[in-house]
Amino acid sequence: MKRKTVELLLETLRLRERVSSEQLQQRWATADLSGLMELLTHEGADIWFSRRVQQLAVSMPEPFRSALRTSVRGTVHRNMRIDAQTLAVTAMLTDAGVPWLLIKGQARRAAEDRYPMANARPIADVDLLVSNAHIDAAWQMLCARGFKRIYEEGEVDWVVHHHLPAVMDDSNVSVELHRTFNDSIAPDEAWRRATDRADTVSWTGYEVRVPNATELVWQAMSHGAADGDRGYYLRTFLSVAAVLAEVPRIDWSVIQARIQANEIVDNETGLVVEPERVYRWLAIAAAFAGVDVPPTLCPKLPATLLDLLAWRGRVLASSISVRVKARLLDEAVRLELGMTFTPPSRHATPWRRMRAVCTGALWRTCYRMTRAVA
Repeated sequence: MKRKTVELLLETLRLRERVSSEQLQQRWATADLSGLMELLTHEGADIWFSRRVQQLAVSMPEPFRSALRTSVRGTVHRNMRIDAQTLAVTAMLTDAGVPWLLIKGQARRAAEDRYPMANARPIADVDLLVSNAHIDAAWQMLCARGFKRIYEEGEVDWVVHHHLPAVMDDSNVSVELHRTFNDSIAPDEAWRRATDRADTVSWTGYEVRVPNATELVWQAMSHGAADGDRGYYLRTFLSVAAVLAEVPRIDWSVIQARIQANEIVDNETGLVVEPERVYRWLAIAAAFAGVDVPPTLCPKLPATLLDLLAWRGRVLASSISVRVKARLLDEAVRLELGMTFTPPSRHATPWRRMRAVCTGALWRTCYRMTRAVA
């Protein structure tokens, strides 16, 4: 994928654009679109891009438009299934007298009247914050009504404490009941933050509460920064950008204090995420919104996704195996973030562990060489 196309993509995705729509129209008319559809799908940015080209009246070739429509329909369909599951589960909780609050992606979707682009990204499951005093009974109630655990203990390499085991019913939509947002925040404090000055919004004909703008930004930003390479996709940055672009009242002092209090912990290593990495993440999200963050939250060096997205586009459009593609994509992000090589499974033999390090070094070398040539 050509670097110029990625530059154009980044400008198009920006909500408060610096380039006129006429200029963008002209540039897209001659742009090389090879690899673009694969990149948009991989990054979870198909709906966002589709809306932006409509807003800007950008004309795209019919084969590409057809592929984009198909991708958007699939994403919208999955999101609507998750919305329906959210309504069903919250109705159960309400009938049982269990206090709950929409959080993360579902909260942003519900608040689309306040943040119009907040529902322009895919969501994966139902995320609800439940009062800690009621969460165990609520989880047992779902299990009694036909929900079953997705993973049994010991089936996966990770252990999550901030939400109860994910469950699923015949709808095949998983549900996570959260007691907090991460292990560094006590459940009662997480509930206080989410409900304090929460906004009441109208969603699918119901009045629901969602966290205020500061908390929505913090939830998405801290989750993305804590996820390391898995949090470095367009869809995660756009989650914050959708809120920031509306220029709501953000209490940046609260966000700064939480970063300095080392509240963001890397989900892979359990170590505190260094502030510079968080500032870099936030700077990229703010760039998509087209707004500035306070100087105290700016990274020391400019932050951009340009080289990384150009690399992803090339890898995704190649004919190499899916497994090799995954490693190439992962190692590039981990190199950008200063992370170690992708860890092998905990059940891997010493030989497989050594091979994982060697191949990781090879993939990183490929990425460095590509960047040097660009």
